[in-house]
Amino acid sequence: MTETMDGTAASDRITENWLKLARGAAIAMVVWAIVTHITARVIIPPVLVIGLIFAAFIPFLRDGRRRVALGLAVFSFLALAGNVPALVDELTHLSSAPAFILTLLSLLGAVTAIVGGIGAFRSRSEPPTRRVVSVAAAVFVVLAATSIGVAANTDSDVAQAGDVEILAEKVKFNPEDITVSVGGGIWIDNKDGIRHTFTIEGEGVDLEIPALKAKRLDLDLAAGTYDVICGVPGHENMTGTLVVEN
Repeated sequence: MTETMDGTAASDRITENWLKLARGAAIAMVVWAIVTHITARVIIPPVLVIGLIFAAFIPFLRDGRRRVALGLAVFSFLALAGNVPALVDELTHLSSAPAFILTLLSLLGAVTAIVGGIGAFRSRSEPPTRRVVSVAAAVFVVLAATSIGVAANTDSDVAQAGDVEILAEKVKFNPEDITVSVGGGIWIDNKDGIRHTFTIEGEGVDLEIPALKAKRLDLDLAAGTYDVICGVPGHENMTGTLVVEN
């Protein structure tokens, strides 16, 4: 009887340790959602939903609730899988440090939640919490520092006389209706902590604007009206109209 009780106690302790790891990862994902909204300065529905669901898991990741932990792991996997294009896009643009760092945090948080959730459900051995946290922290610090360094060495362009000035702010072009003379230039100041593009599909115009930087472009377009978009995944509502006049 004593051996059985000791074995049960050990199993419960192992489960609780895995649940602590999963809970910490869920908290990290809530922090990611909050800071992402502060950085973007606009509500991003998918991020809001993901953050709220992770927050809902947190109080229940205790008291041996293995199925809840498995649910967290499944949700984390689905959240990652459903956002692969956006994750890859942001992680290949180190010059937009705020967005890169937040995306990295979400990736590490979700992966840790998967590991912790599955570990709590199986509860076969003690979680390598220190190792997981140390590796995740080291990866985060090194890559975040690299991104900050790249961003610091990415210069903003200076507006030239006659340029039409546009703000990229709160995931919108301001103004959305832009008028430029043939052969004229545009200067776009990105006030957001996330990157944007000024893209006219089919016309060879695809200006990359890193977070918190300004870029300019000389337009080589015939007179006419063109649809402008931001080509960053998830920014489909960031559109405008460009009128080129003689």
